[in-house]
Amino acid sequence: MYVQNFENLWIDENDYYRDSRNWFICYTDGSCKGNHQHGRRYSGSGIVFGDHPRREISQPCHPKDPSTNQHAELKAALIAIRHARKFNLGRLQIRTDSKFLISIVPHFKNGGNLVPHLAVIIEEIIDLMDFVDVDFIYIPAHINEQGNERADFLAKKAADIHRYYFE
Repeated sequence: MYVQNFENLWIDENDYYRDSRNWFICYTDGSCKGNHQHGRRYSGSGIVFGDHPRREISQPCHPKDPSTNQHAELKAALIAIRHARKFNLGRLQIRTDSKFLISIVPHFKNGGNLVPHLAVIIEEIIDLMDFVDVDFIYIPAHINEQGNERADFLAKKAADIHRYYFE
């Protein structure tokens, strides 16, 4: 089965998205409600590996973690790569609307000028990339690309859960 708006993307027998190179495809997004406001903020990550609820992850950020959009975006990528390693997916293409993620991870050097909580996540992503080939692709937000829209929905849902349980 081919997926709407995705060139050369198909769904395998285990409900994972795959491309013509046979790489696994996932969409990631992070959401932070109140990101540019003072006071309490709530964040979460959404990850979509395929066209089935069992291939989706909606995870609120931990209440002790800083609630920022960048943190949630990086956590989404980290969760996706952890999943790929756990299930021996081998090659993973992460499609994201986060220009921050696309620009920072491939060029990260020893912490750079990042705040420590972001540097720690990026270091773990890079460590996991020793076990999983990862390709990061930028997808513009809100262009009706099914996987990206679903990841956005799951990230917002996770941020709402964060607010509900930790307020």
